[in-house]
Amino acid sequence: MPEENAEEPEKQEKAEEPEKQVTAEKAEEPEKQETAEKSEEPKEQKTVEKLEEGDLAYLEFDMFIMRPDGEELYETTNEDSAKENDIYDEKMIYDEVPFIVGESRFLSGLDEVLVGAEVGKDLTVEVPHEKGAGERDPKLVEVRSIREFVRMKITPEVGERVIIGDRRATITSVTAGRVRVDFNKPLAGLKVKYNYKVTRKAQTQDEKIKGIIDMDYGTSEEFGLEVKDDTLEIHLPDICKYDEKWFIAKYKVVSDLRKSTDLTVIRFVEEYEKKEKKEEEKKEPSEEEAEEPEEKEAEKPEEKEEPSEEEAEKPEETETPPEEKEPEEAEEKEEPVEEEEAGAEPEPES
Repeated sequence: MPEENAEEPEKQEKAEEPEKQVTAEKAEEPEKQETAEKSEEPKEQKTVEKLEEGDLAYLEFDMFIMRPDGEELYETTNEDSAKENDIYDEKMIYDEVPFIVGESRFLSGLDEVLVGAEVGKDLTVEVPHEKGAGERDPKLVEVRSIREFVRMKITPEVGERVIIGDRRATITSVTAGRVRVDFNKPLAGLKVKYNYKVTRKAQTQDEKIKGIIDMDYGTSEEFGLEVKDDTLEIHLPDICKYDEKWFIAKYKVVSDLRKSTDLTVIRFVEEYEKKEKKEEEKKEPSEEEAEEPEEKEAEKPEEKEEPSEEEAEKPEETETPPEEKEPEEAEEKEEPVEEEEAGAEPEPES
């Protein structure tokens, strides 16, 4: 009997173990269901912004020439990349480039892929020479005399871009008395690759107008904009009055604004202020300022005039007392009387 009783608690413990496992499994089931439900919940999708024809956007890029022995950075919007690859030019502005989608701004192979490009995404495209700068023409390679460059005051160097007549050329070699120049486009016959990213897109009409000015003139700083219905007034900064670059750029600005906006009237406003009026206003004191000095002059005590140096050097003339003058005058008066007495003849005796 005691042995049977001892076996019973062992059986009870074994019976309890599967019950615990069952309850543990049941407890885990809702947790699994919760995690499954969470995973099934739709994730918040980020809005993907893509470019359409006519949009004004900004582009960053690195363009590489693809050669059999490797890639060579040819053009970039990144200043650090230009310095690292020894193509930095102080005259260049390294910044994102504004462009209108669908317009021929870059090589045709890049222009095509920009339609529908996602904003903010790093992208890559390879452009063959057929959709780039075209075929290279051997007939456009010429040899010129070095004297021609001396007359133009140019010291020829390999790789330098020069203007000969009305054409641009690249100097490819310099020998004794001879210079070889190539009138082909620098990228003619070459395959290129773009690593690019559309950084942003103009959202408002004002942003689009300023972007067009940036694109055609180089900067929109200090330009004032006033839009009323379908009329645009652009207030020009002073630099535009004298900048020859603006005289050409303004026609391109008008053309692009007409293509990309619904504006029908575009006015350019130049302001000229007369500076003389401002100078006169500065010179004329106010009534209060004019009264103040008069009051100050009235308050000043009268200053005695100091004698000049000559007057100070002159000795002071002292007046002689009248008592001293009288005897002298008396003597002067008596002298002629004495002369008369001395010179008088005696009267004859009768």
